Amino acid sequence: MKHTFRAFSILAILALLFATFGFSAQPAKADPAYVCLPTCEANDGRFFNVAGMGLETLADESINLQLAAPWDATNIEIGIFDGNTGGMWDSGTTILKYELYADPLVDGSQSFLVAQWLGSEMPDNAWFNVTLPNVQEAKAPNGNFFYHLYIYTTDPGTTYVGNFKARTDGYMFTVRPSTFAFTAPLTNFNDIQVIYPNWPSLTPTTYDGNFDFYLYLPSSASFLSQWDGDLDYGSYDLLNIDTDDLDTPNNTLPEWAKPEGNNLEGVNQADPQDDNNLQFYRRSPNIYYEVTTPDGQSFTNTDPSGNQEWEQFRIETNPSIPADYYVDSPLPSGIYHITLHGMDMSNLNAWHFFHSMVGVCPAPPEGIPDPCKEIIHPYTIGDTIFHDSNGNGFQDYDEVGISGVVVYLLDGNNQPIRDIHGNPISTTTGSDGTYSFDVDGQSINPNTNEIISDGVYTIQVDQANFNPGAPLAGMTSTTGGELQTNTVIDANILTYDFGYHREFTNPGTGTIGFWKTHPEAWPVETIIMGGQTYTREQAIALMNAKKGGDKTYDLFAQLVAAKLNVLIGNDPSCISADIQTADAWLATYPLGSKVKASSPAWQAISATFTRLDNYNNGLLCAPHRG
Repeated sequence: MKHTFRAFSILAILALLFATFGFSAQPAKADPAYVCLPTCEANDGRFFNVAGMGLETLADESINLQLAAPWDATNIEIGIFDGNTGGMWDSGTTILKYELYADPLVDGSQSFLVAQWLGSEMPDNAWFNVTLPNVQEAKAPNGNFFYHLYIYTTDPGTTYVGNFKARTDGYMFTVRPSTFAFTAPLTNFNDIQVIYPNWPSLTPTTYDGNFDFYLYLPSSASFLSQWDGDLDYGSYDLLNIDTDDLDTPNNTLPEWAKPEGNNLEGVNQADPQDDNNLQFYRRSPNIYYEVTTPDGQSFTNTDPSGNQEWEQFRIETNPSIPADYYVDSPLPSGIYHITLHGMDMSNLNAWHFFHSMVGVCPAPPEGIPDPCKEIIHPYTIGDTIFHDSNGNGFQDYDEVGISGVVVYLLDGNNQPIRDIHGNPISTTTGSDGTYSFDVDGQSINPNTNEIISDGVYTIQVDQANFNPGAPLAGMTSTTGGELQTNTVIDANILTYDFGYHREFTNPGTGTIGFWKTHPEAWPVETIIMGGQTYTREQAIALMNAKKGGDKTYDLFAQLVAAKLNVLIGNDPSCISADIQTADAWLATYPLGSKVKASSPAWQAISATFTRLDNYNNGLLCAPHRG
């Protein structure tokens, strides 16, 4: 890796280090609502980097970011910190160009230009902010909005160092796969006074040598491969030097690496050493990093890449494939935390990730940023869980959905897909039996045509739904069981239907009076009404409560009786829709809402109340107990 001062006068920099100026930086933190890359803080020294020729590795390499906004957002705000070159945090001068494209399929598209800006229009050491209306061309199949932000130099072949950060009030992640440079610059005395507030004292400092990155794997995987580039592993006293990495080929560059300025992997002594001899640059120990999986496994690379080379760091399940670590089971989906330790200031470093690096929110008091917003995806999968009254495996026009059914999102290996906190993702069917999950589609490596993410998703109906009193108690599948799998490529898939049928014994329905006076006949200990859970004793007490003309209690009692009559095995085909309607009404008008018989609210539900009463008295599709 080339030290970013190497192309400029080190003597001039040293002269600045020992000068005394009156400059006092007052950088402000980003608002906590923002998501940023690589960080949100203006004074922590952590930046993306675009560097010119003469700095070799990744010369003139662009930065490619994805931005997203939810379907109901009118606008998206975008911010660039220190988007110019020259002044603070930069060396040399070029003009960076920032182009924003609609990218509805999240594939790095550059076909529809939404907006563009020049770095020369942006302020030095400050945020440049713009708010844009979301455009229809950016709308993904599920309605969310996606954009591709492409950053590059307008003057390739020159010598410069441009460093910047990006943020949005929506969501941000890197294009997959992506190659990018990053650095902690120290280019002039103004930078120095930010990094070392009590200069010439080197303590305290706003940059501790650590960088935090977060990768998102949308499904479980048999391996994780990432490449670190030009980290210049090696100390100024030569106690630590680069060695040959056994799982990286020595006779060829990776297919995505530029041939210019890259050494073949081998023993490439650091230039300059990461553990620098100049103390104000140095952050000890010598550079290394850790990878922590969503389930807490930790893997350390103590000997990363040397000068101008790429090294693979691989965690693998197949012992016949060369790797740094082997594990016994597939690596889980979710967020992988990569912490780089001991990275010197002003060394130009690089990553190549096959999966997206996700944005972070401002660092909390402990100083470690984290991915604080749930990921926005471009596709939706799901459909309906329904009463298949005739058992034909299809939802006919008169067959209603089943509410309250818990379903889980699995990958193609039937492993749970996890959220940003490591928890398995689940949802519950609504009053009409519908459910959905937002997901990524299949992703292909454009360099090799290999599949990065297969886009295979399985929906699992949780077995707890079949427990006594649960929504599917006593029911059997008519659509092939509790798992369904499909592959998402470039469209939503809303065909994950699950039908369930119950052979009804029709023991007969009981009235309100029966269920109030026969607690021993209740098939369940608790019952859900209007989204609230009541014990049997609580429900009976409410059925006996003085109503004072409040019709919410009347509907409550009829609905309890109807639900119990269904639970003991009576045919619900004629009353399921009314039960769902009454449940939704009680969620809107909870017990005690003082709804009068003459009110519009009661007039809207009175016909449903009458049908519940008729059903409980054996006048519809199930006989009465008597």
